[in-house]
Amino acid sequence: MSHSWFARSTAALAGLLVGIDGTVPALAAPYINRDLDTTGTEILWVVDIYSLVLAGLLISMTALADRIGQRRLLLYGSIAFAGLSALNAYAFSTELLIAGRALQGVAAALLVPAILTLVQGPARQAVGIWVAVFLAGTALGPVLGGVLLERFWWGSVFLINIPVMAALLIAGYPQLPEGRDADPRPQELLTAALPVAGIIAVAYAVKHTVLGGVDLTVVAAAAAGAVALVCFARDRLRAHRWAVEVLADHRFRGLLTVNLLVVLTITALAFFLPQYLMLVKGYRPGVAGAVGLPAVAAAALFAALAGLSLRWFNPRPVLTAGLAAAGSATASVMLIRPDTLDLHVVMAVFGLGAGLGLAFTVANILMLRAVPAARTGAAVAVADTAYRFGVAAGIGVLGCVLTAGYRAALTVPEDIPPAAADRARESMGAAAEMAARLPALQSDTLLTAAREAFTAGLAVMAAGAAALLLAAALAACLRMRTPLPGEPEVGVLADPGVHGDAGGDRGVDAAGRTELCDRNG
Repeated sequence: MSHSWFARSTAALAGLLVGIDGTVPALAAPYINRDLDTTGTEILWVVDIYSLVLAGLLISMTALADRIGQRRLLLYGSIAFAGLSALNAYAFSTELLIAGRALQGVAAALLVPAILTLVQGPARQAVGIWVAVFLAGTALGPVLGGVLLERFWWGSVFLINIPVMAALLIAGYPQLPEGRDADPRPQELLTAALPVAGIIAVAYAVKHTVLGGVDLTVVAAAAAGAVALVCFARDRLRAHRWAVEVLADHRFRGLLTVNLLVVLTITALAFFLPQYLMLVKGYRPGVAGAVGLPAVAAAALFAALAGLSLRWFNPRPVLTAGLAAAGSATASVMLIRPDTLDLHVVMAVFGLGAGLGLAFTVANILMLRAVPAARTGAAVAVADTAYRFGVAAGIGVLGCVLTAGYRAALTVPEDIPPAAADRARESMGAAAEMAARLPALQSDTLLTAAREAFTAGLAVMAAGAAALLLAAALAACLRMRTPLPGEPEVGVLADPGVHGDAGGDRGVDAAGRTELCDRNG
């Protein structure tokens, strides 16, 4: 086994872990809620602040790699990621855990440029590896979390990062270029902070609008966030001509939107369906987490079929079919109730994985064909940022929709003490915690009401996600008519991309593949 192969494998594993960390706290949430006395809104911040910060810093951190060198970036990032994982595992307050998760997002952003460089090989195959790793990590987070929670306390879901970071540092450090850019772009701290501040401010505004209505604080946060994001966008578009070229293509923007919706949906359901099985159905964490396995298997199978199907079929019906299947499977989640058969849940998850695997793969292949071959890395940079934001939005925005639906549907029995009733209204996890402290009769009535309310909130969330996916399917069917460069009228994509390299790299070298660091625009 060559050292280079070991470095690539370790980098892929580290990339998987970066994706897993976005959703691994899913089944730990009730235990965190119990031990740290978190509210429903706070637990959403614990989970999605990581992805929000990561999404906001990706482009800025790749520019930082030019200034200090990728070896140093890997060194700082891996040490920080491991140290913050330990901090999160032993956090003794909600505020400390949220802060630790935010800083862990910074450390993850430091790692991504080095990971992308280590995942060497033909450009489009490297992109395929990154896409597959990201999707698998998002879906496997709750599965891994469930396995760990069977034997250990909730902090264990963070401690698993430490040995992988050690292996990444040992294997990857010698493989990375040591030098810095001789003429790097100026990198201002304020510019790097703008997207993070903007995204968090907008997320705050959205969450509090959904859960508590609009007030002056919400309006101010939304306005400040919008200004910060606009300022950052203007600065980056001036500094990075490649971003202008990539985003100028309406086909790329449309396909990017499709993938954003795909990531948003699979993240939300990967996070909340295991909670349904654990909190409503009463399954152990390991069993509840395993609900993601049918989705992973289906996504892998249909992703492979998608790459093959484009050799014989026009991409438009394939993409439309994937989105329609995913939308229909998501709509079936609306029918889930406390007494729903487990087979219904498994079939919904399998259908969702099949549809999303098909749609996500086709959209990624077409996105790469929508931009010049020399801009493959730039396309990955923009897409990866959007994917990370989709993870955060799936948990944060759709999570708020579920929580709002839960609170609206919950009718607390009159014999429940006021303090317990107020706490139960925060979340299903809080209701289960309160029920455990009440006499048997009161406990049963509160749990019954909370379970009904949780499934009502789940139905509202699923309705919103299904509507978005079905609208995307309709848009793909009606609007995706412009052929991509070099695409034959019917069917065959010369380079299926994530499943092979039939079309070659077309001159894309390692620098082009990681063009989120492109300095010459």
